Formats: sequence, C-alpha cells, structure tokens
Amino acid sequence: MWDKWRPDLVVGLFLLAHLALSWQSFPALWGLDLLSYAPWGYALVFALGAVALWLPWPAALTAADPWRRDGWGRLARLALATAGLAFFVLWHTRTHLLGDGYLMLRELGMLVDRTGNEPLALWVLAKLYRAELGLGAEAVYRTASYAAGVCYIGLSFAVAAALSAERKGRWIALGILLSAGYLQLFCGYVENYPPLFAGTLLYLWGGVLLMRGQLPLWVLSGGLALLMTYHFIAAMLGPSLLVATRLGWRRGHGVGWGRLVGGLALGPVVVLAILYGIGLDLFAYATGLRGGHLLPVWAVPDTTQAYGLLDLRHGLDLLSVQLLVGAAPVLVVLACKGAWRRGWSDERLFFAAAGGCALLFTALANPEIGAFRDWDILAFPALPLGLWAACVLVERQAWRAGRLICGACALHALVWVGINADAEAGTARFARLLDESYLSRHARAHGLETLGVYYRETGQREQALASFARAAEVDPHNRRYGLLAAREALALQRPETAVRILTAAVAVAEEDPPLWDLLGTAYAAAGRYGDSVAAHRRAVARQGRDAVQWYNLGNALLLSGQPAEALSAYGEAATWGGSFAELSYNTGLAHEALGAWAAAIESYGDALRTDAAYAPAQSRLAQLQSRIKAGP
Repeated sequence: MWDKWRPDLVVGLFLLAHLALSWQSFPALWGLDLLSYAPWGYALVFALGAVALWLPWPAALTAADPWRRDGWGRLARLALATAGLAFFVLWHTRTHLLGDGYLMLRELGMLVDRTGNEPLALWVLAKLYRAELGLGAEAVYRTASYAAGVCYIGLSFAVAAALSAERKGRWIALGILLSAGYLQLFCGYVENYPPLFAGTLLYLWGGVLLMRGQLPLWVLSGGLALLMTYHFIAAMLGPSLLVATRLGWRRGHGVGWGRLVGGLALGPVVVLAILYGIGLDLFAYATGLRGGHLLPVWAVPDTTQAYGLLDLRHGLDLLSVQLLVGAAPVLVVLACKGAWRRGWSDERLFFAAAGGCALLFTALANPEIGAFRDWDILAFPALPLGLWAACVLVERQAWRAGRLICGACALHALVWVGINADAEAGTARFARLLDESYLSRHARAHGLETLGVYYRETGQREQALASFARAAEVDPHNRRYGLLAAREALALQRPETAVRILTAAVAVAEEDPPLWDLLGTAYAAAGRYGDSVAAHRRAVARQGRDAVQWYNLGNALLLSGQPAEALSAYGEAATWGGSFAELSYNTGLAHEALGAWAAAIESYGDALRTDAAYAPAQSRLAQLQSRIKAGP
C-alpha cells in the first residue's frame, strides 16, 4: 500500500514545500522558495496546477503522438518547437544579475579578447558580434540562447524516441527534458552555457546510438572533443564515452583494436586542432590558472570560498541547485522504490556515468561568485541525471509516477522562469540572497557591485549608492568598490558621503593614487579646498605621470586661491600628455587671476582650437576681450 502511494506523497510534499515557503522564505533552500518572490497570483496558479496533476487527463492528450513518421507527426513536432521558441522569447529574462551576464556584455561590447574556460564559445560569439549583422552584444547572446533552445527541443524528441518504443515512455522522457529548471538558459539568458546544454544532449543521444551500433566511435569522440573546446567542463563526460564504448562492445557492436584506439585518439587531436585554430595558447592558459577553483577539504576557507568541502552549508547549496535545475532525479529516487537496485540497463549506466562525474566535479568546485549565481554551470549534471531518471520511470513503466513528477517539475520551472521574466521579482530575489545565502566575502561584494551597476543603469541611483557602499564595507581591500560608491555619491551631490567612503578606503589602501585623487575631488565638492589640495598632492606624489591627476591638483589650487601654483600643476599636466579643452581653459583662468590677460587670451584660444564648440572658453574670451577694449 505504501509503495502505491509513495509517488503521491513525495510529489505532494515537493509541491507543498513551494507553497509553505511562499509564506515563510528559507534562503538556505533557495531552490524551493521561489514563490516567496513572485507576485501572489503565481502561488494561486501553482496551487491550481498542483491540484490538476491528480485529475484525469483528457484522452486526446494522452493519445497524441508527435513521433509519427508522417506529415502530421512532423507538423506536431514543428508546432511544439515553435511554441517553445515563443515561450523562450516572451518569457525572456529581464535582468542579467545571475551569472556573469553584465560582465559578458561589457567584454563583448568592448571587443575584449578574453581567454577563459570556454574558448570556442568566446571565439564564436566574438565572430558573430564582429560580423556586422546589426546585432548588439545583448542581441548576440539572446539569439544564441533562443537558437540553442530550439535545437534542444528538437533533440528532445529524438532522445525520447531512442529511450522508449512506447508512446507513454516517450512522453515521460520528453516531459523530464522539457520540465527541467535549466530551461531558463534558453530564455534569452546572457551567458555561454545555452549551446553547451544543447550540445550535451546531442552527445548523450549519440552515446545511446553508439551502444546500439548505430553510430561510429570516431563521430562521437570527435563530437565530444568539439564540445570540450566549447567549454572545458564537458571533459567530465569523457568517462561516459569509455563506458558507452565498453557497453557497445559487450552488445556485440565492437570494432577492431585499430579503430578503437583511433576513434578514442581522435578526441585529443580535435581538441588541440581547434584550440590552435582559434589562437589559444594552451600552455599559457594552463600556467596562468590561479588557485581557489576547488573547495578546501581541511584548510580554512579564504576570502573567495564560502565554506569547506565537508561543510553542511555546502551540502545545502548543492541540494538547492539540484532542486532548482533538475528536481526529477531527486523525486525519482525518493518516489520509486528500488531505483538504485542492480540490473540497470545500459542506457542507465551510461547516463549515470555522465551525470555522476559531472556531479562530482560540481561538488568539488568552488562557486566563486556564489552557488545561487553559479547555478548555470552547477546545473550541468542535471541533464544526464534527468535522463537517468527518465530511464528509471520507463523501465519500471511507472507512468502515473512519471506524470506526477513531470507535472510537478513543470510547475516549478514555470515559477523559476517567471521570476526571472519579472525584473522586480528577479531583483528582489537576487538582493535578498546576497544578504542571506552562504557567500564568500568576494562573492558578496561582487554581487553587490553587480546589483549596484544594475540600479545605476536603470536610474535607481539611491539604491546604487547603497549597494556600492555595502560592497566597499564587505571588501575594503578592493578599491573598485570604494571608487564606485564615491562617484555615485558625488553624482547625487553628496560630497560628504563620498569623503566618508573614500577616507575609509584610503585607510586600507594608503598608497592608491586614484583613491586620493577622487578624495580630493570630493573635498572640493564639499568646499574643503585646503583638504582637497592635500589629497591631490598625495595622489601626484604616488603617481606623478598622470595628466588628469595633475589637472585635478591644479583645479584644487585654483579654487583655494593659489593661481601661480595652479599654473605649475597645469604645466605638469601638459607635460604628461594633457591636451583637452578644459585644461587650456582653466590655465586661462589662472592667468587671468594673476592679471596676465594676454596669456589668458592665448590659453582660451588653445581651448577653442582643441574644441571649437567649447562654450565656456567662447564666453570667457569674449568677456576678456570686451574688458580690454573698455580699458582700465
């Protein structure tokens, strides 16, 4: 009796947890408390959808067969793919706070040639951006996301057909694939991972075909190598290639030793050829890797690590990620008795090898910007593990349990996508988890900076100042945060706030010239000209070859009533390459303050020769010439 109702209880508790956490959020389980950030209507729709899972499904729906080989079948698949594309576009993510979205946009827009863990991805996106297709940086990423989503849907039909000959089994496999939380990647998500997931699904399908003797080893080996160059995490799929080869051999689909060795050896050759072709210096990349990518086992975590490998908080983050992006494997293990028993099919063994190695890697890796932000790369194991779960349901013919699990995961995924399609809800979730989730000092400060940039670009300057100021407090050793906060305070005409922020910053980084330079500007804005001169002198004493800093010192001296000293500073600015209208204009003001009218006229003329439309120089020159004509 218990086994009969076990799926109902597990799925029911999963759904009830969402509703319960909508009233009382528990950030430690950030993979389940999504409804607490969504508008109240989401909870109502979620509850109605949960109830509908236990109602009988229409007979026409259960009888539908988009795998038919005739025109109707192709039309049905095309219609579902089109509906998926419409969903991705209409429910696209409204912000890029998660992951490194804003960093990716800045780097692509500035044509930064960055080397990372995804060399082929960066190379392809840069080529698309430079191809003069009329696409901006964001449009390039969104287009790649949508295209990967359509490919993923098309491949899902093929994979489902490969896993079951029965229509019900195919629907279960398709349901698992199309209800995963990582579908968020296809909703215009700005990152390099969407094509990785579509490519991984293609590889997993190829693995099934290889075991059945329907695909040559060299094709799958070369395809995996291509995927590895797209993102190095695909190397975690390498053991599964060996497993698929061994299982295919056991089924009688082996090849000669020459073809076996040649097929497996093709992978490294393809990797090296592609990396050479795109200009990646593999030796420089390998020797330039910094430490901290793995969590410590016994050592004390540093500023980039939130916890150690054996810490309970790490376990909670891993659980939250799996519940967020791929709850089906967790639900199948809990709902299906004997899911771990021996006697697995070859397909289950293959998917377990692929998912298990990937899961082990993500468990060891350090989520440097926080697990809830690194959800995209931590989601990688969910794809093969989801197919493992689909095999369990298909082999056990657990149609009812499969329907409940797919329905529950679909409701969960809809809420997750819906939150990110709502700028206010997505921002609220991001801001709260920055405060309450398990983050390293580096991750929290970096997240606050990202949030501050978002607030600034959307015109929410007060919130931007608060975020930048908190980032400076969390990580006072990173001068970037203090500079951002101070500049925001000056933009809001709060010079004393900028002075307070920068005073704390220079106390930590006393030898940093830009901090002293901006502190001098803040003092001047507050009317404290003597302090402004002192701060600017500290800046040029540490970095005396910066034209802008000498110019700023000259301004402070001019404001403090020292025009002769100001002229000297302006001269230093010109010596170090300063050549802009403001410098010539302020030089003219200093000459004028000393009564050197001819020199002032010459300086104003220099300003206009640099910028003929510079209005202050035009006005001042006209006034001075009129005064000279009027006489004493």
